[in-house]
Amino acid sequence: MATYDTLSAQQRAIVDLILKRGQSYDQLADTLGMPEARVRELACETLTRLAPVSAAAVDDGWRSQVADYLLDQQTPTEAASTRGHLRRSEAARAWSRSVLDSLEHLYPNGDLPAIPAGDGGGPEPRSAKAAPARGALPPEAAALVRRRRLIGAGAIAVALLLALLVWPVGLVTGGGDGEDGGSGGSNGDAAQVENLGAVLLEPPPGASGDATGIAIVTRTDGLLELGVQAQLRPSRRNQAYEAWLFDSPQDAVSLGAQVTDAQGAFAGRAELPEDYEDYRWIHLTRERVDDDASHSGNVVLRARIASIQAPQSGAGGRGGDSDS
Repeated sequence: MATYDTLSAQQRAIVDLILKRGQSYDQLADTLGMPEARVRELACETLTRLAPVSAAAVDDGWRSQVADYLLDQQTPTEAASTRGHLRRSEAARAWSRSVLDSLEHLYPNGDLPAIPAGDGGGPEPRSAKAAPARGALPPEAAALVRRRRLIGAGAIAVALLLALLVWPVGLVTGGGDGEDGGSGGSNGDAAQVENLGAVLLEPPPGASGDATGIAIVTRTDGLLELGVQAQLRPSRRNQAYEAWLFDSPQDAVSLGAQVTDAQGAFAGRAELPEDYEDYRWIHLTRERVDDDASHSGNVVLRARIASIQAPQSGAGGRGGDSDS
């Protein structure tokens, strides 16, 4: 069995960009200047090179599908179909485990794809922190569905911005083009911004990880807004972080969703309702990007709205507690 270090420079670059940088086949095709089908073929060849003997035992019609699954290049519906084949095929499971043994260090936070047990039962030999699919995800370039996205400048199409503008700061994809997505008057005049207060966003009790952030309430040209900056676990494909005003699962208002850049930096801005202080919490949750618009309950950061502190002498406010 080959190891990661024995791959060619091109092969290492492909798996690095896919697994460490979260690139999709179509994004790599643009970067490398080649058809997407060729990128997919190279990716499958790379995984085959890592374990050629066990790869040869996998059904030819399924080898590329399994490679797509291991590289997180499938929609939830496609991934479910591939997991079904893995349950039926010991050869596919054996190849998948060999590949993961070689590439485990490339998966962010050890978040490996789940390899299900065979139809005979038993525990899963390898497990990821994968959430159950809540619906098929359309491509990022397609029209977004019920979950509102926090969108802005950069590589995102202007038509998409106009269709679902929620956070002008932008859909962060890493390596922005330096455009300013901030709000302001349509005639280009400088916006009048009043800082109303700020609060630290903190993980809920018992949460793991080192996520941290701050929320700032402003009034811009008379428009009440919430700005959020946070350092989070980098969002994976089909995943975003969503901001909420929250009282209960039945009384939660989405302010929009956003992805991080490759380093986990999150930033955005959303319009606030005038009665936002009637809610108890600001929540930042991790969500699947799909047609389920409900609050998942997967809270990564939160703050009490009552803890928002007004600025003193022109300085930004400091956040309060996040006790239950």
